[in-house]
Amino acid sequence: MDSVISNRYAKALFSLAKKDNVLKEINAESKFLIDFFSNQKRAQVFLKNPVLGQEQKVAIFKKTFQNKLSSLMQAFIELVIVKGRYRQLVSILGHYIELYKKEMNIISLELVTTQTINDELKQKINQKLGEQENVTFKETIDPSIMGGILIRMNDLQYDATIKKKLNNVRKTFKI
Repeated sequence: MDSVISNRYAKALFSLAKKDNVLKEINAESKFLIDFFSNQKRAQVFLKNPVLGQEQKVAIFKKTFQNKLSSLMQAFIELVIVKGRYRQLVSILGHYIELYKKEMNIISLELVTTQTINDELKQKINQKLGEQENVTFKETIDPSIMGGILIRMNDLQYDATIKKKLNNVRKTFKI
């Protein structure tokens, strides 16, 4: 149910941002707020605190982000708080970012390797995708894969890791 609510609010924010021609700015502000709430434990407690009233939360929000957010984002967050959906704020903003990526044809790739990937390998991966202009790479270092590369794109996954190959050998020989 929370996902449905988050998606509805994200679509509303997206349509307002599109109408005002500020999609990119709202996307940047959404990333900023997600990062802020992910890294600040006090901010997470503030959002979920049932003791604080809506007026107090709105006042604290306005004071904290007064010169850091656009008027559209401030009004939207105030609406989310007043409607009692503040617990889903990070989820709403995450859904907005996904809508933005879809609108701008941005492809997000997650690359999981055992060490940092150089730009040459990223270019080769991009060439295999057909020279897409809007590709963002998220790199994750995971020593447990033992080598190789795991590429995730939306709901697709290409697994060329040593760990996967060893598991396939184990299944074949039923070890």
